[in-house]
Amino acid sequence: MKAAASRIEALGPAEIVSLLEGNSLHLEVEGIAVTLDQESVVVVRKERATLKVINEGSLTLALDGEVTRELKLEGHMRDMVRAVQNARKESGLAVSDRIRLTFGGTEVIRESLDAFGSVLAQETLAAKAEWKNLVQPADGVVEPGLQEAESGDEFFCFRIEKL
Repeated sequence: MKAAASRIEALGPAEIVSLLEGNSLHLEVEGIAVTLDQESVVVVRKERATLKVINEGSLTLALDGEVTRELKLEGHMRDMVRAVQNARKESGLAVSDRIRLTFGGTEVIRESLDAFGSVLAQETLAAKAEWKNLVQPADGVVEPGLQEAESGDEFFCFRIEKL
């Protein structure tokens, strides 16, 4: 019985679909020929906690909703790009103006800049996007002339210099 259960658990997606469509499946378990059909097998579908699945007819769509560390960091970078683009617009910079960006903030924001700094620079037309300790950690007072922003629970500040 265990050998049969193991063999059934090892069925591939095409074999399972074939069974669900009403076809018979012929297997060999420990030298014995076995025929499976839709009535002899119970198919149980289990979704991962973060996986959202929608079935409509023969179409199945699965979306993994897990937010990984990398996705969070990329999300912070997107918030940084948005803040810089808004600041560019408010300061009257032309779309074609090249800039230098300097950032400060929480350690998570620093990780985001380390991981996605080149993307941030490209999307904001910055020749360089660098980290500098622009926030005094003891009291959180920001140096004059900096823009302040947030990304989720993370604080950051930045300076734009036209080149």
